[in-house]
Amino acid sequence: MLLRKTSALALALAPFALTACFPESVDQPADEDGKFVHAKVPVEGEYIVVLAEPKGGQMAPTEVLAASTAMLAPLEMKAELQFTSALKGFSVTKMTEAQARALSKDPRVAYVQENGRVSISATQTNATWGLDRIDQRARPLNQTYTYNADGSGVTAYIIDTGIRATHSNFGGRVTAGFTSITDGQGTNDCHGHGTHVAGTVGSATYGVAKNVQLKPVRVLDCQGSGTDAGVIAGVDWVAANRTGPSVANMSLGGDASAALDTAIANLVNSGVTTVVAAGNETQNACNVSPAREPLAITVASTTSTDGFSSFSNFGSCVDIAGPGSSITSTWNTNDSATNTISGTSMASPHVCGGAALYLSANPTATPAQVLAALTTNATSGVLTGVNGSPNLLLYIGFIGGGGGNLPPTASITAPTNGSTVTGTITVSANAADSDGTVASVRFNLPDGTAVTDTTAPYSTTWNTATVANGARTISVTATDNAGATGSASVSVTVSNGGGGGGTSYSYSATNTASATQNTVNQVVALTAGQKITLGTCGLTGATFTGDTWLRFNGPAGTEVASNDDSCGGRGSSITYTATAAGNYTIRGGCYTTGACTGTVVWAITSTPPPTGGNYSYSATNTNSAQQNTVNQAVTLAAGQTIVLGTCGVTGGTFTGDTWLRLANPSGTQVGSNDDACGGRGSNLSYTATVAGTFQIRGGCYAAGSCTGTVAWTIQ
Repeated sequence: MLLRKTSALALALAPFALTACFPESVDQPADEDGKFVHAKVPVEGEYIVVLAEPKGGQMAPTEVLAASTAMLAPLEMKAELQFTSALKGFSVTKMTEAQARALSKDPRVAYVQENGRVSISATQTNATWGLDRIDQRARPLNQTYTYNADGSGVTAYIIDTGIRATHSNFGGRVTAGFTSITDGQGTNDCHGHGTHVAGTVGSATYGVAKNVQLKPVRVLDCQGSGTDAGVIAGVDWVAANRTGPSVANMSLGGDASAALDTAIANLVNSGVTTVVAAGNETQNACNVSPAREPLAITVASTTSTDGFSSFSNFGSCVDIAGPGSSITSTWNTNDSATNTISGTSMASPHVCGGAALYLSANPTATPAQVLAALTTNATSGVLTGVNGSPNLLLYIGFIGGGGGNLPPTASITAPTNGSTVTGTITVSANAADSDGTVASVRFNLPDGTAVTDTTAPYSTTWNTATVANGARTISVTATDNAGATGSASVSVTVSNGGGGGGTSYSYSATNTASATQNTVNQVVALTAGQKITLGTCGLTGATFTGDTWLRFNGPAGTEVASNDDSCGGRGSSITYTATAAGNYTIRGGCYTTGACTGTVVWAITSTPPPTGGNYSYSATNTNSAQQNTVNQAVTLAAGQTIVLGTCGVTGGTFTGDTWLRLANPSGTQVGSNDDACGGRGSNLSYTATVAGTFQIRGGCYAAGSCTGTVAWTIQ
């Protein structure tokens, strides 16, 4: 689950840098002078006024109050909320846009921002497993959670929908907090999300830090909705009232909000380690606020099989990942209630709890030191589908316990470093632990397979034909009985006849969990536009016994196609057209845990090169490309895919904030995009279901002006 704001927030928040002027880097619509800032979904008549602080000093709370009174008195208005710590400013309601624009011209004002809306989105699934994963380096899980610190002496501020303080799992550790919601509920959670998050941070059964003090900071209402101003008020309260070692969790987020970003940065600079969710939009976390804030600990979500969750945001702005799919925790419906939900909202409190553990053992650590400790000691290299994110999974086993445990040593004895390998080889390793025992050795093979051996001598086999010829790295990770790890690696050169290619390969497999583990793999190289047909049936030479299951992964390791039963029986067949050039992987396995054999045959055909074109436009007042658009007709055949954009397609350019829409031959919209490519350009793709003349409609965000060159390719 992720608390999502349709304007300036979303499932995650982050710290901020201390400044009162509008950051140039914030991707948010503003007037030419930069002093009146729009929200994509504003609350009518509500504005946030950020004051310009004097050079060489900071405004005292009394000065903020005096300034708001002086500015609003002539308008016969009063400030709705005052911000005196994390942000210097105030919010106001029942104000016209003309009045707000006039206020932005006041030299005492840094900028005026429309107050944006906040809301919630969620998915529901099943069982809990997160605590079991973060106290050990490698799977399989052992159904225990071992910790050497418990969060004692640390306060966790849960900036969310409130907390059900009477829940039995909190053991009386929920103390008075703050609310910016004026519905009479106080800090009580009438939604559930905040109680779930708090439970993962610090409940007795489901919590990472089981003795942390919990403070509810309620900024979202019973429907999971709120505003930028309300969230800023909560952040401001934490900055003004925090005591001792402190952490904050913000499982909410959305579009850019300069005022909110500043408030969060100031919260971190005040000494509060702030953990935020990366977001649930399956996009680059650098595109959303506050996940992009470098001072925050930005958290992506993982599954129980160490893959990135399908919904999780990703990219270089992510700092670390934590369990977020199917997480069970406390709920708000009664004093013993639980619920199982998914989201980066669930991953973030795992890391927040880990931060509380570290501060419990190291109470003088700064937020920067907490971030460094968690990322430096995270489990590295075990995640799949990271898509440009750091391959780091939260690990708390290094915290507390008095040190003392020495990591094991590991070495690879075969093959030797620099050797050339062909066919199927044996990979062997030695491991030892000077103050304990070696629990396991994990072999990380170049085809993406990870094999764990728990008995010396440690070894596995690897079919080198599963990767293309060239330089490859084999690594091993030894884990001792206390969870410490030691690693080693060698570089080898794969040199198989035909580059490991050919047109078929045979396999025998068992217990592959429907081709998700223990598969026998084969790499094939494809160029963009090539079509591959592969199977254990349907092609000359293809055979199978038992019930085969095939999966097909793209160059990034992400599955792009899968098939269980085909050809009228239990064979498997896949047809796929490559969208990008690279090495693709066929994964041969069997249905559920059964045994099977298969000869996979494949054939590759090329498709015609894509066609394309472009047109330029200049537009204004298009109401987000719904009126006054500049249009271009394109002809598509059924099954053809068009990719078009003012960015992301060669020749596409833009100024301002473009918005593109695509209509089918009957005039019905079939595609739309506002922001893409990490900025205000637009990009979308669509596969035609009918033949005919389609229409590209070029416009601008809201009522603004923009120009664009729309380029497209048709395949």
